[in-house]
Amino acid sequence: MDETPPASVPTPQAAWSPGDNEAIRQALALPLSEPVLLAIEAAMAAVAQLQPTAIAAVQQCLQDIAALDQRLAALTPEQWQQPLEVQRKGAVPEALSSALTTDGELPVRKADVIEYATELLLEESTTRFAADSLSVGEVLLAQRKRLEQALLLMLPSLVSWRERLQPRDPFTAVMARS
Repeated sequence: MDETPPASVPTPQAAWSPGDNEAIRQALALPLSEPVLLAIEAAMAAVAQLQPTAIAAVQQCLQDIAALDQRLAALTPEQWQQPLEVQRKGAVPEALSSALTTDGELPVRKADVIEYATELLLEESTTRFAADSLSVGEVLLAQRKRLEQALLLMLPSLVSWRERLQPRDPFTAVMARS
C-alpha cells in the first residue's frame, strides 16, 4: 500500500493594504512626519518578515479602531454623561387653580398671571448623574485603548514613538549624569 502524505495546502499570506500605514498612524495618534512614517514602514516590514500571519490581525485591529472612532464621533454630549434621573417641573395643576380669578377664569393678561401665580412662569430642571457607572463614551474609549495596546503588542517598535508623545508629569524628570 502506497501511503503518500497529504499535500499541504498553502495558506494565503495576508498582505499590507496601501492605506494601512496611515491607519496605524491615526490609530496610535502619531504625528505626520517623515521619521514617524519610516518607523511605521519598518514596523510593518518587520511584521511581514517575522510573522506574516499577524498582518490579518493587525488589519482587523485597525478596522475595529476605525469603527470605534466613528462611533465616538457620533456620540452626543448626553451620551458622554448618562443621567440617571432628569426631573422637570413646570406649571402644575395646583398653581393653575391658584391663578383662577374670582369668576373661575384663568387670567388673560401677563400682568395678571404674574400677580396671581408667579410659579406658572418658573421651570425647574434637576439632573442627577451616577458617579460610579461609566457612560457610553467612557466604555468606547476603554475599548479603543485596549485595541491600541493590542496593536502596540503586534507592532512593538512603535511603543517608543507612542511613549515619546504621551503627556508627562511636569514634576518628574530624567536624571542625567555629568
